[in-house]
Amino acid sequence: AACGSGSSSDPSPAASGAAPSASAPGEEQGAIDPATLPVTLTYQERADHIVVDTGFGTDETFPMMLDTGAPLNVSADLVTQFGFPVIGQQQAQAGGGTITSDKVGVDTVTMGGLTVNTVVGISPWVDSSNPLSCVTEHGLVGGNAMSDAVWQIDYQAKTVTVSASTDGIDHVDGAITIPYQPQQGLGETPIVGFALGSAGLPFIVDTGSSFGIVAAPADLERVGVTIPADAPTVQSRITGAAGAFDVDLAYVTSSLGLNETTSIEYPIAAGDIVEGVGNIGNAFLSQFVVTFDFPNATIYLDPISEDGKVAPPTIPGATVGWDGTTAIVSSVAVGSDADRAGLELGDVVTEADGKPITTQPEFCATFTGPDIAEITTESGTYDAGIVEDFFTVQ
Repeated sequence: AACGSGSSSDPSPAASGAAPSASAPGEEQGAIDPATLPVTLTYQERADHIVVDTGFGTDETFPMMLDTGAPLNVSADLVTQFGFPVIGQQQAQAGGGTITSDKVGVDTVTMGGLTVNTVVGISPWVDSSNPLSCVTEHGLVGGNAMSDAVWQIDYQAKTVTVSASTDGIDHVDGAITIPYQPQQGLGETPIVGFALGSAGLPFIVDTGSSFGIVAAPADLERVGVTIPADAPTVQSRITGAAGAFDVDLAYVTSSLGLNETTSIEYPIAAGDIVEGVGNIGNAFLSQFVVTFDFPNATIYLDPISEDGKVAPPTIPGATVGWDGTTAIVSSVAVGSDADRAGLELGDVVTEADGKPITTQPEFCATFTGPDIAEITTESGTYDAGIVEDFFTVQ
């Protein structure tokens, strides 16, 4: 999972998700009480992430991300408050390296009238140095808590509908139908195989990510997709679950086969985040009503646009991240006004749109707020607005 910059942009300063190690299928997945279905939840959008009010068997609720790209995550505070027992450890590969977490047993997860029984989570959640803590300090509801039902996300209405099957659900008939392979073990992350280049690549379908579509350069080259030397590029400092790292995201527009009958042209960000499997996030998914049929391992994409076209992600000139103590420039679009004026990755940011951004709460207000138009550092003020024609004019 990857976190965005407060806009529907790809160059994100935080990547939360991980590729879980394998275990026996189904052993750590929650069971959804069918008597509580169907239910429709209204969600909040924070920095291009889906946030739902979530409880643990009491009336108290906590805002948590809805993330198909990871297992249930809970903060250390929630483990203490509810006495979740530690039942083992989980090791995973994530942006920035390898992470090891405690596995905890959670008896009940509730969202509105929905009840999920007996699900395994991991803890702790990210700390305050990770921008995802601005989205929620409590954790996320992952794929292993969702895998017993059908979940439909309407990004325009900002609703999530959960049902026992696709019978009677809109946006399924006539939608783009994509079978997927669930990643077995803790998570049940949907992994699709899209036709690309000479063969195709696997991609995680990740509602915990604000990316459009991203893949490792080596994976693209392996299937014959060449990255031009003059490809549109964003320099990014990504804060992953396992640490921070710098990466250049070079965009290559290619034909992408979603299924046997449907192909689109879409700019894929080539970046060394996690090799072997790409990522499809909300900048792409939000252009559809998306239905995850977990019991039948199928995803339905119903385009929102009248002509069915999918627009490329919007690219800001620069974004702001947090390094644990200071706000910094977390991305710079090469060739943008900010880049030409000398703004560099890692520069200390003092203001965003004229407002101070020297504390973590001030950063969070910026990170989860409207798109940033200007970034101020000690050397001056820079244009951080959306770069027009980023994919065609460099």
